[in-house]
Amino acid sequence: MIAKIKRRMREYPDWYETDPARVAALVVRELERIGAVLEYEFPRSDQPVEIWRVPLSVFNWLVDGPHGESFVHGALKAWSSAQCFNAGNGCALSEEQSERLRVPFLEISPPLLRAVLEQLIQEDFRVTLHQVYVGADFKFLGVRVQRFD
Repeated sequence: MIAKIKRRMREYPDWYETDPARVAALVVRELERIGAVLEYEFPRSDQPVEIWRVPLSVFNWLVDGPHGESFVHGALKAWSSAQCFNAGNGCALSEEQSERLRVPFLEISPPLLRAVLEQLIQEDFRVTLHQVYVGADFKFLGVRVQRFD
């Protein structure tokens, strides 16, 4: 499994970036891309707009432990945590309740995803996550946004 995660880290280096300055630059780039998508899609749709497909595998991380390198298999928790995150974006909740429901997902998210989601929420978008299948396999978390009415 460690070899597979290392391969993913080479395939998706932005998702595993931890340097704050580089993450900030990546966030700016993603927000600009998302802004362009929303500028085009919002006037044409009354439904939430999909802005991103996050590979499920990026929730798996390597960590250095007392017995060498091991992995955190966050992909197993990603969907159940995403469902709590979605519930945290309900209109009838207080900000404190919403934050509490979002935390488990944000804690296991790669820094890039966490920063972008937090920015979108701060900008008053309703952010929801959904499952995206490739064939019969759950491969991505789709990120959709809409404005609060």
